[in-house]
Amino acid sequence: MEAQEPLLPDLMLMLRERREDQSVWERRAPLSPTNVRKLVRAGVKVLVQPSNRRAYPMQAYANAGAIIQEDIGEAPVIVGVKQIPIDFLLPNKTYCFFSHTIKAQEANMPLLDAMLEKNIRLVDYEKMMDENGHRVVAFGKYAGVAGMINILHGLGLRLLALGHHTPFMHIGPAHNYRNSGMARQAVRDAGFEVAIGMLPKSIGPLTFVFTGSGNVSQGAQEIFQDLPHEYVPPDMLQKVADHGATNKIYACEVSRRDHLIRIKGGPFDAKEYDEHPSRYISIFSKKIAPYASVIINGIYWAPNSPKLITIPDAKVLIRSSQSHLPWVQTSMGSPPLPHRLLALCDISADPGGSIEFMNECTTIDNPFCLYDAEQHKDTKSFKGPGILVCSIDNMPTQLPREATDFFGDLLLPHIFDVLQSDATRPFEEHKFTNVIEGAVITSNGKLTKNFEYIQDLRNQRARTKHRIVGDYDAQTKRVLLLGAGYVSAPVVEYLTRSNDIAVYVASALRDEADNLARRFPRTEPILLNVEERPDLLKEFIEKADVVVSLLPYALHPLVAEQCIASKTNMVTASYLSPAMKELHQRAVDAGVSIVNEVGLDPGIDHLLAMECFEEVHQGGGKVKSFVSYCGGLPAPECSDNPLRYRFSWSPRGALLNTVSSGRFLKDGKVVEIPAGGSLLEKAEKLDFLPGFAFEGFANRDSLDYIEHYGIPEARTVFRGTIRYSGYSDHVLGLIQLGLISQEPHPCLHVGGPDITWRQFMCSLLGITDYNIFYDNLKNQLFERTGRNASRVKAMEDLGLLSEELVIKYGNPIDTISQYLSKRLALGPSDRDLVVLRHEIDILWPDQRHELRGINLVCYGQSSSAGYSAMARTVGYPAAIATKMVLDGEIQRKGMILPFIQDIYRPMLKRLKAEGIVAEENSITQINVELVQLLMNARTLMGSDSSISLASLTSVRKPTKPTKDLNTVSDLIEALPKTQLNLCILTPPARVIDEFIHLQKIRRRWWKSYLQQPVLLNATSVAVNDKNDSFLEQKIEFSSSVLGSQPLEVLKLYKPDIFDQWQLSDDIKKSLLVKFQRKSSWPSLMTSQVELELAVFFFLTDAFFIRNKASVLSLHKSLAPYAVGVVVEGSPSRVVELEDLRRLMSLEFKQAKIPVLPLSAPWTIAQCDARGLNYLIFLSDSTLEQGICGLRSRDTSLQEQVHVSDVVERLKKFLVK
Repeated sequence: MEAQEPLLPDLMLMLRERREDQSVWERRAPLSPTNVRKLVRAGVKVLVQPSNRRAYPMQAYANAGAIIQEDIGEAPVIVGVKQIPIDFLLPNKTYCFFSHTIKAQEANMPLLDAMLEKNIRLVDYEKMMDENGHRVVAFGKYAGVAGMINILHGLGLRLLALGHHTPFMHIGPAHNYRNSGMARQAVRDAGFEVAIGMLPKSIGPLTFVFTGSGNVSQGAQEIFQDLPHEYVPPDMLQKVADHGATNKIYACEVSRRDHLIRIKGGPFDAKEYDEHPSRYISIFSKKIAPYASVIINGIYWAPNSPKLITIPDAKVLIRSSQSHLPWVQTSMGSPPLPHRLLALCDISADPGGSIEFMNECTTIDNPFCLYDAEQHKDTKSFKGPGILVCSIDNMPTQLPREATDFFGDLLLPHIFDVLQSDATRPFEEHKFTNVIEGAVITSNGKLTKNFEYIQDLRNQRARTKHRIVGDYDAQTKRVLLLGAGYVSAPVVEYLTRSNDIAVYVASALRDEADNLARRFPRTEPILLNVEERPDLLKEFIEKADVVVSLLPYALHPLVAEQCIASKTNMVTASYLSPAMKELHQRAVDAGVSIVNEVGLDPGIDHLLAMECFEEVHQGGGKVKSFVSYCGGLPAPECSDNPLRYRFSWSPRGALLNTVSSGRFLKDGKVVEIPAGGSLLEKAEKLDFLPGFAFEGFANRDSLDYIEHYGIPEARTVFRGTIRYSGYSDHVLGLIQLGLISQEPHPCLHVGGPDITWRQFMCSLLGITDYNIFYDNLKNQLFERTGRNASRVKAMEDLGLLSEELVIKYGNPIDTISQYLSKRLALGPSDRDLVVLRHEIDILWPDQRHELRGINLVCYGQSSSAGYSAMARTVGYPAAIATKMVLDGEIQRKGMILPFIQDIYRPMLKRLKAEGIVAEENSITQINVELVQLLMNARTLMGSDSSISLASLTSVRKPTKPTKDLNTVSDLIEALPKTQLNLCILTPPARVIDEFIHLQKIRRRWWKSYLQQPVLLNATSVAVNDKNDSFLEQKIEFSSSVLGSQPLEVLKLYKPDIFDQWQLSDDIKKSLLVKFQRKSSWPSLMTSQVELELAVFFFLTDAFFIRNKASVLSLHKSLAPYAVGVVVEGSPSRVVELEDLRRLMSLEFKQAKIPVLPLSAPWTIAQCDARGLNYLIFLSDSTLEQGICGLRSRDTSLQEQVHVSDVVERLKKFLVK
């Protein structure tokens, strides 16, 4: 229908314009004074509520013919802008305003209910549309104008917080300007500075992405176009983001066609999308957002439509650093941006809509928040990690007069149609135009036909969020916690910190559930045995938003099946069992997330491992070996019992682990350990924390984790369990007797006669006479347990030979578990301890080996003081994962493990906030070049000299005390586990010589042995010695491999260290000129230097430091072969070579490898006299290529062998 003609003056209708009170900033009105004047002239009586807050003063409306009065209840039609407080709603009236109810927005459902109750006819501006579905009344353009001004203002502040002053700093918020014209002038001024190159180069090109092409987008682009700009299509966005200019801003307008794709393939169909949005997915977060600096979002988002950016997408976006753009000029004072996406202006202001992480609108008072995707939280700051978000839901009010004029001119043609409305009459009796009829949401106490779907949406939400009955509001999320045992309390405590979460604790033991529920707010107890009452389990799962199962792992499939059937998400701390794996596809099909292995082990061990592997792989390294141990133990002072163990979690699970099988990879070979106790037989001593008496044994199947961890290159992958020494041996005794068996035992039938532990032990031993003499019983045990008195004593101390009655549970494992859970439980004053250890052998691209240790040591509190360590390290990770599922941070479907960055990164940060923090230490291969310098120095200084090691500051460890070093072994043991700075004090004449020496070492060994070239820099500084007897020069050599971290400093206090290398005055003069010009140095070293370095490399082949113990692996590997070493060279260097021989003799002495005199005749008799079978000849001529000679006592022929192959060749000789 067409809009009606203006009414005749004698047909007086009444319209009321109400006062806006939804926000202190709301200065708009639905009609301007000009619009009112037109209505009055058309015969409409216009009543205006007084308000000094409106941008247009009351006098302007009065001058236009409106009546200014407070009580305007006589008007049948009332127009406003924003939602009206429920108490101010008048019954039987027609209201026009933005209700924000068409998506069943929870915050406005009470308003909708009130309008239905009061028989109000609601006309919503948002649904006033023409025949093409386009809105005819909107503030959209000025929302875009104000939003663009605001985000440019925020961008300036955000960049300043990141270390960059930009022209955007001079753009203020939109409401600071009288009108948009003044704001546009400020934008033009900033644009001029951009055009002349005032944007810092270090921020790289800036790209603005506009979603949609409607009024909002067009308004924003009008402001943007006052900047120097260039539009690019979406396909070109990545290219300009990487290589664009910085004297202009790039823009990209993105339509639906650019990022929506059909799930089943085929082209985009706009009509199909409008009708069936669920058939499409958005690739905006992968195709567009990674290359956007700023996103201006103005699209309409409907329920069931794909989102532009989800919460997990945001985590990926903030990890896309610009550091991969080496051509962008950066420095400490001009830092690179932490990530590409800096700011987002969500003008649609739709919480949880197309931008999922925007869950709450900002305000004009606080227009910005910084969203930290890793932590999934907003902060009112411009500094720190995250995306700056502006999502003000009433932006047009920042330019109130222009917005009022614009909106009023659009609304005026439809006012006459609305004025015929009488809310007391049936809706069908009115002859509204299509525009108004389609915008009426409520009428005659019910939803109109077009909007009945709102009730469907509310019902759907009620099914998913009003699941478990309780006195909580609609926003409360329900968590069903299955199990109220050892580790449940931290889960409940963490979750109930959030006021919008209620926890229902289900346990088969009423007291357990009641005690836990009494300790925390919004916590209710439920009596439930999941095996006996699957019907109740199903009912409770259907009423929950997420289920947390802390039950024994064998029950998880039962729970998971019910969760899948009810489409309820689930979290568990246990291993992903084969039975759970089989449910993966069913969970995917049902759209259910089931998160596994988020406890301690498994759980925190995965998180720490993945964090390390990520760093290694990003740095180009490879994981050669991964060895992990973890265990929950009593604190040392509480371990005084036969098993050296107390139970802080399921006893049954701990005991069953001892009889399971094990499988792991060692040195490239698969090792399999059968079930039945063989794991304990292969337990090994652990000394990574020497103050503890630890032992460890394999834990389950480690091979599965090679793929999960993404380390196919690893040759060793081992996961093990930690216990105190003695545990394995004593539990083996229990296994030998059959006490860990799961098979039913007739003596343990719950309906059978009473039996004592002593009698039951007789039964296990096959003794029919239960009155056997006590010592004879012990003798029988002694024989059964492999004649191990310690095992017998352990059983006696555990009370297994006592007359105490057995509480029977049908089979030995359940019976002994319940018995030990009480006998070895932590007492009220006892503490427990959790220890986790990772050892990762890393090979870096420069061929450096690093052995990195990661330790987590966590002490618990006594039960009267707080949580046990096991409860904290299992409960908190499970609770954090649960909260992430509830908040939408984990959205993957099916069986989920915490091996993706979206999960393990934020979990580690949140665990750190709970005080669960691991420590790292690192051992790196010794820097051959620098240690060789020290050896040269010792050779020349004589054996009575000492080398002072000072100012040891390790990258990963604290400073060590100064130590005098008299041998290379001392030096190597004291060296820290990373690279060094070397400071040499020497006379001025030797400065250039020493610098050449170091450069020569660097070049030769990189070329010959593929070592990473270490960049050595020299600076000359005048230094006086203590006696002022001569002037010394200080040269500092530093390695650039590890960056600019604090490195170690070695000082050699001997002025004549390098007197062996005398250069002619002409050469010195030439080199001095080149040195001053910072030119590269020529190769001018003698073979003697090269020989010494080659020999040293030979001596220290495959050298590492482990646990502070010096190991010369080549020395030890040569010793069994009765080998001697001969140093050969030119006769002119006899003195130099003899010095070197003496040094080598000193170093080889411990390994009993003689270094023979230069002049000795090497006959068979001479070899036999010294007991030598082989001779290794080191020559200054061949060692330049890393080649040495190898000869047997039975032949005079030498075999040429590379120094790295000597041991392997000797092995082959020995076989022959």
